[in-house]
Amino acid sequence: QSTWDCIMCIRALMNHKDGYFRIMDHSECMQNLTMCLRHKNSRTRCMVFELLTAPCLIEGGHNIILAAFDNFKSSTKELRRFESLVAFLIEEGDNVEFLTACVRFINVVVNSPQSASQRVGLQHEFSELGLNQRLLILNSAIESPTLQEEINAYNDNCIHVEQLIIDADLKHKAEEKVHDLEDSLSRLREELESKDVQHLKTLANLQRENGDVKKRVVELESKTDELETW
Repeated sequence: QSTWDCIMCIRALMNHKDGYFRIMDHSECMQNLTMCLRHKNSRTRCMVFELLTAPCLIEGGHNIILAAFDNFKSSTKELRRFESLVAFLIEEGDNVEFLTACVRFINVVVNSPQSASQRVGLQHEFSELGLNQRLLILNSAIESPTLQEEINAYNDNCIHVEQLIIDADLKHKAEEKVHDLEDSLSRLREELESKDVQHLKTLANLQRENGDVKKRVVELESKTDELETW
C-alpha cells in the first residue's frame, strides 16, 4: 500500500507543470519509479507504465527514461536492457490491462525519438529480445481491441531496415545509371556540336566554291559572246 501511495503522490505532482519539472530534475525519482515495475501487483505496475510513458513525449524526458532503464538493468542484473519488459509479456499472458500498458509504453519508447537512427536502434534492441514474435502471439491469442491497436501501432511504425538497405542500394544504382546516361548525353551533344561546326564549314566552302564557279561561268559566257561578235 505504501508503494501505491508513493506512486500516486508522484502522479499528482506530474499532473502539474511545476511538479512535473521538479520530479524530472531528480533522476533518482524516475529510477526509483522504474524499480517499482518489480512490484507483484499488476495495478501498481500499470500505473508505473503510465507515469513512465508521459515523459517520453516531452523534450528531454525520453533520455531520462532510458537512463532509468539503464539503472534498472544494472540493479536487477539484467543481461540486456528491457529484457524484463518482454518477459512481462510472457508472464502476464492473460492480463489484458497490464499487457496493453506495457506494449503502449514500448510503443512510445521506441517511436517517440525524432532521430530515425535512434528509433531503429531501440527497435533492434527489442527485436533481439524476441518482442516481434511475442507480439505476433499476443495478437492472435487475445481478442482485445485496445491491445491489438497498440500492437498494430508498433508494427505500423516499425522501420524495416532490410528494405531500407535494398531501397538505398537500388537508389545508388539508379543514380549511377543516371550519371552514366548524363555523361553519354553530354558526349553526344559535344559530337553533334562538333559535327554541326564541321557541316557549317563544309557548307561555307561549298557555297564559296559555288560562287566561284558561277563567277567563272559568267566570265566564260562573256568571252563566248566576244568571240561570236568577231
